[in-house]
Amino acid sequence: MRKTFKANNYLYPQPVLVITSYDKDKNPDIMTAAWGGITDYNQISIALSNHQTTENIINNRYFSVSIGTADTVVSCDYVGLVSLKDDKEKINKSGFTIIESENNIPLIKELPLALECEAIEYSNEVLKAKILNVNCDESILSNGEIDPSKLNAIVYDPINHTYLSLGSIIGYAFKEGFKRQ
Repeated sequence: MRKTFKANNYLYPQPVLVITSYDKDKNPDIMTAAWGGITDYNQISIALSNHQTTENIINNRYFSVSIGTADTVVSCDYVGLVSLKDDKEKINKSGFTIIESENNIPLIKELPLALECEAIEYSNEVLKAKILNVNCDESILSNGEIDPSKLNAIVYDPINHTYLSLGSIIGYAFKEGFKRQ
């Protein structure tokens, strides 16, 4: 037997996206976004309402999207709860350190994987952006490629309001299906 629910946001996994931007004076801001994902080979879309980060991106266009990790869950949650408009010490209190990419885009040192982005459009509270570069710390690489077990990414569970860490490999894409032939 199956149970039905009204239309809701129950999609798994939901990545924990931490957005870093500069304002017009190049002051950084960080926020966690609840809803977003890859929408094309080099494009990401993120639901953003009225935030300082939204204003920064509209005015500056360039920003980064980092992936939350298990060892930074407290900081990732914190920057989603507190607005820079309300607490000017938000970044210091978060435990995150802002660094800059070679493309002059703000990154978070403690989050080892980030997408460097340029805003394409913002409409109906959805930001669409082009991914310019994938920036990662060498600590999460194995054989020159990103190793998900070293990244230890977290996802958001919208039903139970929890964070979960991603598990181990259970199969290989574009190979497992051939077992049915």
